[in-house]
Amino acid sequence: DPSAPLAAEFRERTVQPILKRAFRRDEFLGRINEILFFLPFTETELRALAVKELNKWAARARERHGMRLEWDADVEARVTRGYNVRYGARSIQHEVDRAVVSRLAAASEVDTIRKGSNVRLSVGAGDEIVLKVDTPVVGNENNQKKSFLNLW
Repeated sequence: DPSAPLAAEFRERTVQPILKRAFRRDEFLGRINEILFFLPFTETELRALAVKELNKWAARARERHGMRLEWDADVEARVTRGYNVRYGARSIQHEVDRAVVSRLAAASEVDTIRKGSNVRLSVGAGDEIVLKVDTPVVGNENNQKKSFLNLW
């Protein structure tokens, strides 16, 4: 395990003195038999978390509303900028909720998107998520589609 020497050195030089100051007694320290280290996510890991969260919402939109949700790579990068090391993966979830899901909900409330819509997410001016919606025309026997409509 390549991280073992780093973990042992880190434990001896950094963690043990902190625990010694906190507990002040060696018999308490002897009861600690495992230490887990949480390191910040790498850019690749953040991107994977963003894609996972976006895929979750795309599947939900498809299953519940028959909608197709797609996005540009810029959207993944934009969502990862919401990462906060203090809150970990949860900050990516919150950023997707704030930047994407809330916009989809607002568009649904004004009937801009509905069952069968195709929604493409991209990043617009001011680093905001932009929705491009292609919605089937209701009652059209040829099922022709409206042209794209930009929201936000």
